[in-house]
Amino acid sequence: MTILIIIILSGFFFIAAGEFFYLDLTGIGKRKAIKEFPVAAQELGFKLTKKRSSQNFGFFSGQYRKYEFDITPDYSAKIILKMQPIKGLEQISTASGNIEFMSQNSQFDKLFKTREATKEFAPVIQQATRFQKAAITFSQQWQRPSDYIGIDNNEIRITLKYGHGSYIPASVLKKIIPDMVELADIIQQDLGGK
Repeated sequence: MTILIIIILSGFFFIAAGEFFYLDLTGIGKRKAIKEFPVAAQELGFKLTKKRSSQNFGFFSGQYRKYEFDITPDYSAKIILKMQPIKGLEQISTASGNIEFMSQNSQFDKLFKTREATKEFAPVIQQATRFQKAAITFSQQWQRPSDYIGIDNNEIRITLKYGHGSYIPASVLKKIIPDMVELADIIQQDLGGK
């Protein structure tokens, strides 16, 4: 009897902790997210742009504050924020790739393994310490549940990795969208128009 109770309690813990530990081995978190995500997306002002089914979320887009978003909540579990182009910035991302400049911030350089910009624009990034700190904070906040974080000249992209097959929980959507907007505002202020 004691062993049965321990097994049952362990099972409840495993299921409850699944979303927290990004596992969702049973698929319960994804089924929950399929129901809750559209409500959370609508609360943030996003609209369903491709029909959902009982097995998938559909696709969402819309504007939050002054930025346009495209969201693929399952399959690639990707969120794209579109912003005004930053002339000279090519790509900064967590994926391994080309390194065209050092930022003079070792923590930034360690997190963002791809750093591409024109030779004229690289010094702007090197001197933009507030941007570097904001990018580090965002990356540290979302590094564990993400596969990829990228900043291109006109967008911020993040790909998340919850569960098998990937999806975005509604609770995560509500937290990450304001964080992406805050980062975009700093990018526009510190790097835009340079």
